[in-house]
Amino acid sequence: GINAEYGGVKGRVVDLCNVSSRKYRLAFAVTVGRNIDAIAVDTEQTAKDCIQYLKEQRLITATFLPLDSIQSKPINERFRQLAGTAKLVIDILEFDPVYLKIMLYVCGNTVVCDSLEEAKRLAFRGREKLKVTTIDGTLIRKSGLITGGQSGLDARAKKLDDKVILELKRRKEKLAAELEQIKQNQAARSIEKEDQLRSQIASLERNLRYAETDLQFTDNKLTETQRELRTITDEQTK
Repeated sequence: GINAEYGGVKGRVVDLCNVSSRKYRLAFAVTVGRNIDAIAVDTEQTAKDCIQYLKEQRLITATFLPLDSIQSKPINERFRQLAGTAKLVIDILEFDPVYLKIMLYVCGNTVVCDSLEEAKRLAFRGREKLKVTTIDGTLIRKSGLITGGQSGLDARAKKLDDKVILELKRRKEKLAAELEQIKQNQAARSIEKEDQLRSQIASLERNLRYAETDLQFTDNKLTETQRELRTITDEQTK
């Protein structure tokens, strides 16, 4: 795959960030749109190489976001001071700061709030136009166009859930592997300890046999010496 072929591939947008609360899933999905599957890469050259690779392999097309050349507008700090439940979509995300330009590109200064009424008030206030989304996935564009409905949106939002489930499965597998390793280590240590004890017992048994043999030899020697002593005594008394 691309990740194996090119080291500069960082991952899909959906894989490079986490939504701080599950209630913002749809808002995030509708904000980033198809860019949820866009792939971050280190350079424009890596993006070109990847596109060429996809063509050669006759694979599905993909959008690439090069960190070295992507253009994104800075955060409008005024949108962080809005009243009510309003938040910048980028502020509900958790991500490595190295991907800030990517997140700014896909989120822009889009604001999320809880209700459609609040979203309308924000979007149509004064001369400064805002792009606003609600937590149920309704989007009000700067032009005033309002789009909503679940078609395709749930599928995009589900990718966030799939990512969480996959991560949990990975953690579970990792913990299971670690537990198995601990069991194996304990078994190995038990076998090693058993071998040590067996070796020590065998050594003690050898020493005991040597001691018994030595004792038997000493007893025999003593008996022989006593016999010789009696013989000498008997001769002297004659």
